Amino acid sequence: MEDGAAVAADGKEEERMTAGWVVANFGLEDAAVLAVYLYGSRVYGTHGPASDWDYVIVVEGGGEGQGGEEGRGGGEVEATIQGAASDADATVMSMTRFAQMLDQHSAPILECVFLPPHMKLRERGPAALAAAAFVVSPQRVREAASFRAGHSWSKARKKLEVAADRNVRVAKKSLFHSFRILDFALQMATEGKISRFDAMNELWRELEAFPDDTPWETYKQRYQKRWNALKSQLRAACPKEEWREAKKDLHAEHDNVRRQKEELQQQ
Repeated sequence: MEDGAAVAADGKEEERMTAGWVVANFGLEDAAVLAVYLYGSRVYGTHGPASDWDYVIVVEGGGEGQGGEEGRGGGEVEATIQGAASDADATVMSMTRFAQMLDQHSAPILECVFLPPHMKLRERGPAALAAAAFVVSPQRVREAASFRAGHSWSKARKKLEVAADRNVRVAKKSLFHSFRILDFALQMATEGKISRFDAMNELWRELEAFPDDTPWETYKQRYQKRWNALKSQLRAACPKEEWREAKKDLHAEHDNVRRQKEELQQQ
């Protein structure tokens, strides 16, 4: 999508789907912004009228992003910023960090890379090269997704069972994400990309229908077997034995991709 002109911070929906609006809203230097990706519920199709607008922004440079507080888990989220519009948030990271997270098969970054074109509000220069050259490693995607999905499952339980942390909305979203992450990983392992961002939306509608006083045990009885089955599907699609046998070939392929990227950058 072509970049839009800078507009007022209370831009309409069409304007918020342009890189120009995003750059202006967050007060960034346009020339330094390499990529702007739509992120979250508006990608999956689970958003409502009051949902926030979430973006991932990649900027030129190395180092560890644009400052601010690093997220938990090794600083995976570099800096979360809010612009002039109170319902718009962005995660900003350097190109170096973006490439690093891509290589690590970090779920949020893989979701950006495999977005449909109209949700990639900008993708140019080294960000575009990195995205185009990326090849899914089934084992890496399995490992990253299994860890992240397990964390989301545990968070859902905690948000219902621990009185001090109780938050039903967050619990339902976390349970949904625990399934969505595994499903996206399975798509990538079998197809090499995410082609169906709405694959788990029926589950979200089910979860929304549960009364707020529903105990965790009810969710567990309803969804534990289904969750385990999805994990088993992912393991079957990414067997460790096959990964060991193919490891050398994958490394050689990645090395070749890096050489091609370096050649393109030198042209």
